[in-house]
Amino acid sequence: MTYCFAWKSNNEIYIVADSLTSSENSDLEIEADYSSMGEKYGEYNSHFITESNTKIYVKENFVIAFSGYVDTYEEIKRNLNLMVGHLPYDQIISYLQEIISEAEVILAVKQKDNNKLFVVNKKEFKEIKDYISIGSDRTIADLDDLMKGFSNTFPHFKEENIDDEPRKKISAATAYLQMLSLKNIFLEFGVGGTVCGICIYDNKVEWNDDLLYFFYDENFENKKLINMIITQLSHPIKQPNQLTALAL
Repeated sequence: MTYCFAWKSNNEIYIVADSLTSSENSDLEIEADYSSMGEKYGEYNSHFITESNTKIYVKENFVIAFSGYVDTYEEIKRNLNLMVGHLPYDQIISYLQEIISEAEVILAVKQKDNNKLFVVNKKEFKEIKDYISIGSDRTIADLDDLMKGFSNTFPHFKEENIDDEPRKKISAATAYLQMLSLKNIFLEFGVGGTVCGICIYDNKVEWNDDLLYFFYDENFENKKLINMIITQLSHPIKQPNQLTALAL
């Protein structure tokens, strides 16, 4: 499973998602014993857990967040690459429904004056005006409410000269979901790994800021720094001298 949460406000769209893959079989390709955020891989609630793809993908003015089998995700990305720039978004959605199988997708479309946010599955597609989540949202009590509350209480910097407030907001939401996941051991629900976020505003699509996490115990005896860097290739990676795992 996975967890993706998105919301729309004042024609701005925000999406956060994790990078975990789960399977009913132990045949997942695991390159390390722990995730890039220090979570131990293994069997949780009869599913085998490992870190794999970032569940957010960007193609020009289209952004998708995905929940489902990895093979379906790869097929959706391949077809999106072929369709974007050649077909209108309603035709793209219609075609995605034919290949989406049991998966579900949050789809955001950047348009100059009217950004669009949809949830798409094989049965229907629906335009979203406020909030939407896919993945393990129904199995983690109150998680959607926590994310909704956070998105509504983020401060406005009206008196400060900040021209990228939406990126600050998505960066804060990314770190918030990351901490919720680690603190509450969401690995048991198939959610975890590295959380990333993206926002659409002012005719731009931007990832969250680079984030530095500082972990320590109550006595400050065991400390660990993890730096999550967003590259221009739209993939989150970790600094090599601090982490060897990739959240791809």
